[in-house]
Parts: sequence; C-alpha cells; structure tokens
Amino acid sequence: MAVCGAVEAAALLPLPPTPFTLARGSTATVGPDIHIKVGLTLYSMPWKLIGRKVDVRSTATMVQVFLDGDLVKTHAALEQGKRTDKSDIRRRRSPSG
Repeated sequence: MAVCGAVEAAALLPLPPTPFTLARGSTATVGPDIHIKVGLTLYSMPWKLIGRKVDVRSTATMVQVFLDGDLVKTHAALEQGKRTDKSDIRRRRSPSG
C-alpha cells in the first residue's frame, strides 16, 4: 500500500486556490411579466428581453442569466418566491415629457 501511495502522490496536483462551485444550467423564456422561472422562484429580467430565451446558471447563492453568451442579469438566489429589480420595469414617459 505504501508503494502505491508514494507513486500516486508524485502525480497529484495541488488543490485550486478557490473551491469548486456546483452550478446547475437551464434555459428559460422571459415572460410578459418580465420574469423567468428558475426552480420555485421568479426573477425579473430587463423588459427588452420579453419573449427571449435565456440561459441560466444557478448556484446556492447566485443566479446568472445569459443571452447569446453575454451576462445580462445577476440575482441573489432565493429558495422560492419572487425577486423583482425595479430597474427592469419599463418606465413610461410622463404626458409632459
């Protein structure tokens, strides 16, 4: 046993400086209410993406949303519920301007 351990130990690489983060990938479509569903949670998206398919990378702490490979939104992860960023909502112009 000691011989095998010594031979294998020489081939081992050091651990990376940061631990591996387990992530889940999925796709979603931005609904007319500007939200996508990831698991049991709704996350808001910029209103210009309504109807578009996006790629989602979710971890225990963060949800990242990509369109055509570009990061378009990051949310802190929720177990369930709804997270809306007010800046995603289309602002209507006032009648005077």
